[in-house]
Amino acid sequence: MNLDISKFNTSKITNMGSMFTFCQRLINLDLGSFDTTNVTKIEWMFNNCTNLRKLNLSNFKLDSLQYTEYMFSYYKNLTSLNLRNWNTPRLYRTDYMFIGCNRLSRLVLDSNIRLGSYPGLIGAPNDGQGFPEVDSPQISRSGNWQEIKNDADISDRSNLIGNPLTADELTKRYTGQNPGGGVHTYVWEPYYRGLRFVTNSPAVPVSKLEYL
Repeated sequence: MNLDISKFNTSKITNMGSMFTFCQRLINLDLGSFDTTNVTKIEWMFNNCTNLRKLNLSNFKLDSLQYTEYMFSYYKNLTSLNLRNWNTPRLYRTDYMFIGCNRLSRLVLDSNIRLGSYPGLIGAPNDGQGFPEVDSPQISRSGNWQEIKNDADISDRSNLIGNPLTADELTKRYTGQNPGGGVHTYVWEPYYRGLRFVTNSPAVPVSKLEYL
């Protein structure tokens, strides 16, 4: 199910908590028209939106935001999330913001967002089933996060930036105290089963795992 909410006037809303929780028939949701200037609470907003495939939050303005607990909890089909415009200087509670997001493999963050002490960002799926194949059957994942160039292809080694990070290390980068630091993209650190990717060259079959 798709929901057209483009004409909603949200300019005076301060609490969007649980707004779409358990909306399990939603497939696409575009909140690009939402005015969130006065919003202070968005906890549990997309909790258990298990079938939601596309979510647009790119225009959210969240200078007043204080609470995001469980915002995306158990949003099981969330694979990519773009929070590039999220400046959250007043954010206070982010507990378990991403808990149960076992397919979240690409995350775009503004440098001034605050993730708090335990947003539940996973270093590996916690359902005991291992990493899902989010890119292709040939690509698997380690338990770390890897920064890459924004909008870049993970198959090109030259797009990787720095060393892999655990979920805890990634979380600690985002304290809300780094204004003007730009936008950063992270993916689950990839490795390739039976393929090695060479910069500016086609994939070359190899007989062992090659870590980028």
